[in-house]
Parts: sequence; structure tokens; C-alpha cells
Amino acid sequence: MYARPTAERVFQIFQEINNIPRPSHHEERVADYLCQFAERLHLEYQRDAQNNVVIRKPATPGHEDEEPIGLLNHMDMVCVGMDDALHSPIIRLSMALAVLESSDIAHGPLEVIYDTITAGACLQFHHIPMQRKVAPGGKRRWYRIRIEGGLGGHSGVDINKGRCSAVIPAWAVLTTIYNEYDFDLASICIGEADASIASSAEMVLTIPSGEAAEFVKMQQEMMNQWLREEYPNDPKMTCSIEKCERQDTVINPEALEALLTCLEQIPQGVVKMSETMKDTVETSNNVGRIVTEEDNILVTTHTHSSVDSEMESLSQDIANVFEANGATSKVVMPAPAWQEGPHTQFINDIGLVLQKLLSRLCS
Repeated sequence: MYARPTAERVFQIFQEINNIPRPSHHEERVADYLCQFAERLHLEYQRDAQNNVVIRKPATPGHEDEEPIGLLNHMDMVCVGMDDALHSPIIRLSMALAVLESSDIAHGPLEVIYDTITAGACLQFHHIPMQRKVAPGGKRRWYRIRIEGGLGGHSGVDINKGRCSAVIPAWAVLTTIYNEYDFDLASICIGEADASIASSAEMVLTIPSGEAAEFVKMQQEMMNQWLREEYPNDPKMTCSIEKCERQDTVINPEALEALLTCLEQIPQGVVKMSETMKDTVETSNNVGRIVTEEDNILVTTHTHSSVDSEMESLSQDIANVFEANGATSKVVMPAPAWQEGPHTQFINDIGLVLQKLLSRLCS
């Protein structure tokens, strides 16, 4: 056991963790690492079926009667939209492990909790029934529409940073074409992860040659101008519309219409800012992924709130919209909200622990 958690040791642990793949919903290997870490130090630990891990360290002599301190960390990563996706999110995880390993920090009972979900969140999967039919023949043009280059980011942490979800321009361009001309959609693929702001989208559609096809191509310039004006904080996101090869099948129009209607009616982005915590989002919703599967269009939504009742109400409202348009909705991962004031004893205690650790690392 190390006498004190030096900066060198923190970054050594940091590097060990960086070598472990741990995208959301695939935390098995990092959970293995944490359990082995606890076993090496002869510390009590628990691991559940979802790979959440709790490691307990007894109080140092003379501090047994102090209130236990909990240090909460995420073990998974939403690996999009980060300035440094490999390193940024997990230095605090390394610091917590260094505290467990140290024999030179006086403390009461410690519980270090490594979870795999974000508190105050509700992840839902919505399935819009879909049928495929033979692609229409005759004189037609096929186009591949790409939205790409977005910053993306976490659906909760980055939702108020002015970043563009690729869902928004994808819906806008499809709706614009839909309102003017009949077209058939062959496929749609938007987003990278359920818990992230979509940074890219790709759609393949067909429309009769002539005026309708020219109208589609015109949307590229119009959409790029709109992106520059509406999302200055996301300057690299662009729209491209290019001719592509003919597809064998297309989606039935009822499924396409249901998708466009649902995306129009559900909120996306910040819904409400906190009245008590300055510059803090209280409630939000994000569409993470939209993909065509074998017999349905899958849409995932991630609703966040620091108020349980608001999160539950908004999640149900979203499900109601999808169900009113013939879809089924399923809550995949609910997590209760944790609502704390900025000056509670818990916050103060955590602050003291972290200050003590930082002072030792910097000395």
C-alpha cells in the first residue's frame, strides 16, 4: 500500500484504466479491474449484475465514529464529443482509487461507488413499425444526404452548450422535401450512442427526376447556411447531398410520416433551466439514435432532470407521442434524480476530502 497518493501514482492508475475499453453498456472489463484492485488491497467490495461496483475502506484509527464519506464515479464512457475522449472523463476515478490505496490520509469510513449510468436520467427505446417494399422504378434520382462534422457530446452534460444534434437538420431537410414532393426513404442512420448528442446522420432517398430532384439538390446550400447561422458553436457541421446508387427497397410511407411527426412533437434540447442553481439545466431531452432495423425504425431518447416528477412526466409525454403514432415505447434504463442544494453537509464533506487529496498531490 502506498504511503500517500502521489501525482505519479494517480497517473499510473489513470494509464491502466485508459487501456480498458468501457463504452456505455460494456463495462465488464473495467468492473473486473476494480474488483481485482479491491482484492489486492484486501478491501470489501460488492458487484451487481449491471457491473456497478462499491468498494469500502475502513476508517483510519481514531476516526471510526465519523460519518461515512461516499465518492461517486462513472466507470463507463460516452466516447463522442469530448476534446480528449481517451483521458478527460476518468482522472477522478483514478484519484478515488489512489485514495483507497493510500495509508497516509486520515478519514472516516469510505465508500467508493463506481456506477454505469447518470443519475436523473431515463433512457427509452421507441419502435415505429416499418415494412419494406420494392423500390419504385421509372425515371428517378437517388440521393444520399449526409450531416457530419458535429461536436456531439454527452446528452446531459453538454446539452446546453449550443451544439447541434444531427437529428435536427436531418428532420428539417426531410420535412422540407416531404412538404413539397412525394419521395421514398430507403434508410436512415442518425447518431452514435444512446447517451450522446448525434454528430452525424445519413439518409438515402429517391424522388422523381426533374423539378423534384433539382429541389432536393438545392437543400444542400440552404441547409449549410442555416447551420452556420443557427449553430455558431458547432462550426464544422455540414450537409452534403450527392447522387447515389439505386436501392432495392424503400420504407413504407406510413412509417416515415410517423417518424417525422414524432420528431416534430417531442422536445429536443433544454426544456427547463434550474431556478435555484445558476446556469444549470434542470430538465432536458435528447434523441440519441435513429436507425432502420428489420421491421421497425428505432428511436432512442434520453431524458434528464434533477427533479424526479419532471423526468417521469416528460418521459411519459414522449412515450405518449410515439404511441399515438403507432409506435411502442420501452424504458430501458431509469435512474432517479439526486437533488442537492449547493451548501449541504454532504457537499461540504466531499469538498474537504477532495481538497485534502489535491493538497497532497500538489505538495
